[in-house]
Amino acid sequence: MSTGNKQGHDLEGGPSITDPFELRTLDPAFDVVFDEDGKHVVVLDGSVEDVSGNVWRVGGTYEIHLASSLVIDTVVLPGTPFEVSNTFSPKAQIIPPVPADVEVRFRQGSTDLRVNGRANRFGWFAPAATIPIAEAGEYRVDFIASHRADDGTMFVGSRTWGAVVAPRSSPIIAHGKRGIDAQKTEKQQWYFRSQTGDPIGDHVQFPFHSGDVAWLQESDSSIPTITFQDPAGSVVERVRMLYNSMRPPVGLSQESVTKGEIPLLSGNTNRTDVHLAPDRTEGWGYSYQAVERPLVRVREMIAEDHFLAYWRFNDRYGLQSGSGANGDLPNDFKFQFGGVVLRGPFFDPPLYAIYGSLFVLVPNDDPDGGTRVFPPFQGNGGGPSGGPLFRLKGKEIDLFFHPTGVHPGMILHRGERVSFAGYSAPALPSKIEVVTTSPSGAIRTVRAQANAIGWFYDPAQDFSALELGVWKAKLKITFDGRISSGQVGEPFPSGDVLGSREGEFYFYVVDRNAPQLDVAPKPQFVRPADGPVTFTVTPPAGLTNRQLTFTTTMPGFILEDGVKTSMTYAYDARKLAMSFPNLDLNDSDGSTGADTITISFLLSGTDASGSRKHLARRIVIQGEEMQMPAQPPPSPRRRLVRR
Repeated sequence: MSTGNKQGHDLEGGPSITDPFELRTLDPAFDVVFDEDGKHVVVLDGSVEDVSGNVWRVGGTYEIHLASSLVIDTVVLPGTPFEVSNTFSPKAQIIPPVPADVEVRFRQGSTDLRVNGRANRFGWFAPAATIPIAEAGEYRVDFIASHRADDGTMFVGSRTWGAVVAPRSSPIIAHGKRGIDAQKTEKQQWYFRSQTGDPIGDHVQFPFHSGDVAWLQESDSSIPTITFQDPAGSVVERVRMLYNSMRPPVGLSQESVTKGEIPLLSGNTNRTDVHLAPDRTEGWGYSYQAVERPLVRVREMIAEDHFLAYWRFNDRYGLQSGSGANGDLPNDFKFQFGGVVLRGPFFDPPLYAIYGSLFVLVPNDDPDGGTRVFPPFQGNGGGPSGGPLFRLKGKEIDLFFHPTGVHPGMILHRGERVSFAGYSAPALPSKIEVVTTSPSGAIRTVRAQANAIGWFYDPAQDFSALELGVWKAKLKITFDGRISSGQVGEPFPSGDVLGSREGEFYFYVVDRNAPQLDVAPKPQFVRPADGPVTFTVTPPAGLTNRQLTFTTTMPGFILEDGVKTSMTYAYDARKLAMSFPNLDLNDSDGSTGADTITISFLLSGTDASGSRKHLARRIVIQGEEMQMPAQPPPSPRRRLVRR
């Protein structure tokens, strides 16, 4: 491809990260219409001349899939930073729940690993392989899932991200930044917005301390900023040399060094642009930044300092599944991750540090003081109190666990592995205990500690689910260490899974060859905000002593679960929203539905021979679309493949 002369180019786009600049030829010869499902490969080769006469090569090879969409809900949240000796889990839940073929590729340094397999019929992808992380550096992971339904419809989904792996003891410390970005008064590490002298403008930055919490009102805005501290002075003079060369009128301020907010910059002492000769750049300094709401990717960037990618909380986040017209709602939470990278000849060996904080949306009439940044735990630790994270069903929440491995309502085939994984909120090295009770009453306990930013997974404690029926997991999370304001004291902060029964939730195990559970109705669309959506289960003939166990979730929350002898269940969104204010029910056109709602059923009963039988079904209401794919027992070609 040739884009012609300078007058033939067209540059479109704007300053928002959701409206990136695009270079177009305006030549209709490059307009392509795809008329066949599947993977299409596009090879691009061209050049563009800038106003100074420099010629820049453009091109690459791109895969484009024409298909209906699959959502890949990965056990590892995109952008998660790790510490050396952590383990990456390639597991994922597929939405809609179908037996998709999944490929995972993990790259870090000389490591290039691929994991392939097939999800079970309920969409749970759980290969036997795990990926140990043995060295510091940067990693990239790519997921791709595909499935062809019996009617020929093709489904495809993908996820890609990168992040940082740091040593457990790094000579540098990753930070956010004090105060709000354009604050005129002295910037504090902990503050109410009302104390900043700017109650309505500008943007709230990542909390200075990893582990702290940012409560932001609906009318506010956020901007991700990652800086670092050099306690021993090991690299600051080299950073100063680059700054003074690349930005001579300003240079590196001593205030930023003293405060531990050293900005990140790439450059050369001869002031040449790093993009002109990347292989000869003296010093690279940049950060990974990722903001993740459960199942919704909010912002992910790799940037130097002064990257103004702010957003407000009515954002639709690229129209992702689960993101409604109202954007974030009160009690929505997000993990804010960061990683510092210093590499190149100036920084040899390279240096890495990681960061994590928590975001909670509060209403504009918030009784606890509105927008603010504070340590967690309401003053336990010696610092000022920002109040509870939020209130849920009349209870103050200070600490909770977000499960991403075995999660409420998960459905396994007998013999598949039980893997507990997830995140501490706030993002701290909390202690997690999970006590599982099998259908026969056998008890097993998993105990471990999360890493520095709250990630928890220990593959050595995985086990096989060999019993059929309803399993119970009772989870407790505790923090007894130091936070930014000091050592916490007894009673130590504790919590469980949001919406659970004091930490207890169900997951289900059925035989691989168990027949599909018949559930009605099967409409294509529903209006969950207009009234209850009632499901009726039809048991197999001759099944007695029947019991129906159910779990209903939205990302991050158990909405309800229970056991009943009735064969009907009503999903009543209006009623549930009275306890869960972030259940999205209204837009400018009136009542609606936006969230990703998952409903899992397990029917248990006794057959004519006296044997106990178990049948399961997993259903997703995606906004107003009923995703209810067939889930029959797998044929030989659909058996889970582990390589």
